[in-house]
Amino acid sequence: INDIPRYLENKRIFSKNQIIEEKIYLILKKYNTSLSDKNRIELAKMLSNESRKYGYDPIFILAIINVESSFYHLSQSNKGALGLMQIMPVVGEDVAIRLNIPWKGSKTLYNPINNIRIGIYFLKYLEKRFNNDEISFLTAYCHGPEKLKNIIENGEAVPHNYAKKVLMEYEILKNKYNNSI
Repeated sequence: INDIPRYLENKRIFSKNQIIEEKIYLILKKYNTSLSDKNRIELAKMLSNESRKYGYDPIFILAIINVESSFYHLSQSNKGALGLMQIMPVVGEDVAIRLNIPWKGSKTLYNPINNIRIGIYFLKYLEKRFNNDEISFLTAYCHGPEKLKNIIENGEAVPHNYAKKVLMEYEILKNKYNNSI
């Protein structure tokens, strides 16, 4: 497959959703995801749908994925977070149950579709919990909601490095890939 977007080939008419999925696919293709082309296409469709379902720009989700795992779906942090969106297994299990995703242990989080569904749901949960404050919910995504709650309650300085890194990556990706998709 070449880098000419499929929606330009043969001058066919495509829906806005198909164009968005194609752009996501092309972004995924530029990174060493260790996924097959078929899996990238499926992932692009799902990421587009889940982002829209929860009110996120797909590029924002891609920025989080890039910061968390550099798009490598088998990524594991030194603290035990797994997959594209670096989900902790205890969080993954809880959210999987809520979303009716069969939980087969931690390996469930290495499935990119499950990982992103769980990650976006958890992100939306944090957004609501922290009153739509972008810096706070991104910080909670990185450090955990209870840790952030304790930091705030103790009057300590909230670490903003992760949130700033995600937002900077979001701006870079938006500028590189035509603002938002």
